Amino acid sequence: DPAVHGCSRAIYLFVQTYCVDSQVADSACSATAYLGGVKGNEGTIGVTAAVLRGNCTAAQDKKNHVFSIMKWAQSDIGIKDAAYWEGVAKNILEEHVHREYIRGVANNVIMFLGDGMSVPTLAAARIYEGQLLGKTGEEHSLYFEKFPFSGFSKDAGKSTGVVTTTRITHASPTGTYGHTAERDWESDSDIAWANQDPKVCDDIAEQLVRGEIGKKLNVSRI
Repeated sequence: DPAVHGCSRAIYLFVQTYCVDSQVADSACSATAYLGGVKGNEGTIGVTAAVLRGNCTAAQDKKNHVFSIMKWAQSDIGIKDAAYWEGVAKNILEEHVHREYIRGVANNVIMFLGDGMSVPTLAAARIYEGQLLGKTGEEHSLYFEKFPFSGFSKDAGKSTGVVTTTRITHASPTGTYGHTAERDWESDSDIAWANQDPKVCDDIAEQLVRGEIGKKLNVSRI
């Protein structure tokens, strides 16, 4: 009861949880997920997915332990109010304001695309890595978040290329050179399967080889 504990309002959360090895989560792995932010195997509690159900040895290994919000609540490091976070934000802004910027044209530009790395995904990764380092997690930053500069490059006349861990005609790399109404139209047969005319609709592979941008790529590989 928030009134009993002097809280001005209650916060209600709806959380969907899954086990790593089962979409029908039991209360054990569910507790690990919503209290520790990490998915475990069915029947396990407070441990990572590296611990299989019934594996006592793995469960005793502290590197496999997942700490719940209780550890955060009991720790002095968890006592950080609004003033603390405002101070952190102020320091970051001041650092950027006084940073000496690089002038001139860049010789090389490399853009890394983390496909599927949404804001919630990055936040979860940041917190988890911070917890592995013995912190509460929220105050931690991922390495690439500390890059001194970020932005878009519009320099012309550069050699260009696309390197991907998926198909070169997959949706993410296609965004660098292709134009299509359907991400699955990777070949003529895909277009024909959709009852469209391959002579009218350029498939993605064709745009990679013959397209205005695709044909000028110096590197395109997986």
